Parts: sequence; C-alpha cells; structure tokens
Amino acid sequence: MKTPVVGYIILALLSLSFLFALSQINLLPQSNSDVKTKPSLEALQTAIKILNNCYQRANFVMNNNHVLLHNQIPKIIHQNKVEESHANYKAHRTWKDSHPFWEHKAWTDEDNDALCKDEFPKLYSRYKSLPTTKKQELARFLYMYKFGGIYVDTDVVCVKTNRPLNFWGGAILASMSSKSFDKKDNFNIPASWLASVPNHPLWKYTIDYLSDPKVDIQSTPTSVLLFEAYTQFSKKNHNQTVHLLDPGHIFPYDWRAYENGGDLCSIDSKNFNQDKCIEKFQSHQLLAIKFWPKNPIH
Repeated sequence: MKTPVVGYIILALLSLSFLFALSQINLLPQSNSDVKTKPSLEALQTAIKILNNCYQRANFVMNNNHVLLHNQIPKIIHQNKVEESHANYKAHRTWKDSHPFWEHKAWTDEDNDALCKDEFPKLYSRYKSLPTTKKQELARFLYMYKFGGIYVDTDVVCVKTNRPLNFWGGAILASMSSKSFDKKDNFNIPASWLASVPNHPLWKYTIDYLSDPKVDIQSTPTSVLLFEAYTQFSKKNHNQTVHLLDPGHIFPYDWRAYENGGDLCSIDSKNFNQDKCIEKFQSHQLLAIKFWPKNPIH
C-alpha cells in the first residue's frame, strides 16, 4: 500500500529549506534588531539554487509515490438516497458525521437515469432495461468518471475519516482478501467502496466494457464486472495510477472465509454484534467496514 506520508515529509523539508534560504539572504528576523544587512547578489543566487534543488527533489519523490497534490480526489461522497426510517440510515450518517465539510450527494433512481441518459448514451441503451437495483449498482461507475470523489454503499460504516486518501490522486479500489479464488467467482475487489479523481481512464474503460453487448451486465455480480474491467485495464494501461488498498482498510474480513469474522460481523449471523466486530478488526489502518450478509448479491 502506497502512502501519502512521504508527501507531508517532503513538504516539511521544503518549508525548512525555504527558511534556510531566507536565512542566507538575511530576511529572517534577527536577534539583534540593530544589525541590518543588505542581501548580496551571491546570497540571492544561493537561496534560489537551494529552493530550486529542493523543489526538484520533492517533485520527483511525490510523483514517484503518486502523491499528486495538484490532482486530489474531490471531497464528495456519493451514496444512494436513504430515508431516516431506512435500516441503513445510521450507517449512512457515519459518513456525514466523519466528513462534515464534504459535499454529500444522495442519488435517486431518477438522478441515475438522467445521468446515464445524458452523459453515457451508449451504455444507456442497455442500462434502461435493467432492474432498479442493478441500475443503482452500475451508476457508481458513472459517478466516479463524471465527478470523482468517494462512492460508498449505504450499509458501509465509516470508522474514521477517509480524508488522507484524497491526496493519493488516481483511482483507488479496496481488496478484500489476499487469497486467490477462482476467477469466475472473484469478489475480491468489492464495488461497495470506490474513490477517484474525475475522468480517470479506468472508469471510461469500465463504462465501455459494460456497454459491450457481449458482457452480461444483468446477471453478473457488479463486483465481478469491476474485477474483470480492472484486470483488463491494468494489462493495457501500466502507466495509469490505480491504487489497490490492502485488505483491512475497508473490508477487514472476507465473507467467503466465514470463520475469520463472519460469526460476529455477518448481519445474517445470530451472534452479529457491530461494536464487537469493529473492535475485533480495529487498527490504525481501518477506515470503514461492511457487515456482509453470508451471500452478498454484489
């Protein structure tokens, strides 16, 4: 897992270098206010060289660690609209509470239909005949491409702010297991949480993939569709920034390995306990958690 911490370190070094450069041309406050010196041309040139050299090094390190401060993920959280009476409303509220200054977009079925029809007409010819639930599942990819931000299912609980991920840029997916499963049954990159800058080519590729009449978008689980699109995209686009979060950041347990947490964490279990489940997997890296049913539909 790549981390933006190096970006903060580099920015701190830049600040220190800036202060050092100022000290070289006597622009910092002096302890003896009576001593006033005029910076020489040589001192100015030295300060400029220091700043330029540090900037070049910082830019190289940040680019090679995908810390794209100029291309951050927007502070937008996309979810399906839920009413206060809905069972998922409490989980939905955790995202607002943890991200109070972000834009929260609650999408309705009418919103989804209009977005697909107006912006993605090629996909809409297939989309319009799908069941409502499937439309909701596919619309998340449209949000990512058109607007960017973070998409999250309404039953995913936010444990702590996802703000640090905004600095990563690119697109971010979250893996659920380090185990290898049969490709035909691979839910290892759930579509329940996604993050991205707008117009990322991964989502363009995914939307084109879904628009292909040869792809069965109605009966194939959405996470499997995402996995297939991501796998194909990665083979053809090695230079594009797509981060894959390690297991434990968003999906700390695998619903296919029930013995590793399903008894406490599955909403279908008679022993389900949300607080104890979070406590079981609580760590500095846990950002959110989904309480899977035993057989998720997507």
